[in-house]
Amino acid sequence: VLHGVEVPLPGPSHRLRFCPFEDVLGVGHAQGFASLLVPGAGEPNFDALENNPFRSRRQRQEWEVKAFLEKIPSELITLDPTQLGRVDPISLEQQREERVERLGYDPEAKELFSPRRKLKGRDSAGSRLKRRKKVAAEGQRALLRKSLAS
Repeated sequence: VLHGVEVPLPGPSHRLRFCPFEDVLGVGHAQGFASLLVPGAGEPNFDALENNPFRSRRQRQEWEVKAFLEKIPSELITLDPTQLGRVDPISLEQQREERVERLGYDPEAKELFSPRRKLKGRDSAGSRLKRRKKVAAEGQRALLRKSLAS
């Protein structure tokens, strides 16, 4: 019942939702969905700066950026943009050396082992890779055993 107007539905209604800025009321009922027109229900004077239903893709993107920038503290926004993308190669090399010392081997080193080809059907790419990794792991285990023994 809308302002004294009765609308017949094929069953009990479950949910009512207005479409924003329009005169459409969506009603979910037992048999599905119905759209009802309710003249004058939409917001006639919307604020285009706040929530514009007719905004373009570009306007929506700009609005999202502005909303994001409002959340970020001003100290982060005023950083030097050239400093953000820069990588310090010295510290990168130091990190790599520390990692090698900590693990006892260089995980980024090239593998020297190249397995020989086997019989037909036994030489898939996956099995070759598995053998190559097994040989590399054996060498690394030997290095670890030496370092633990001394």
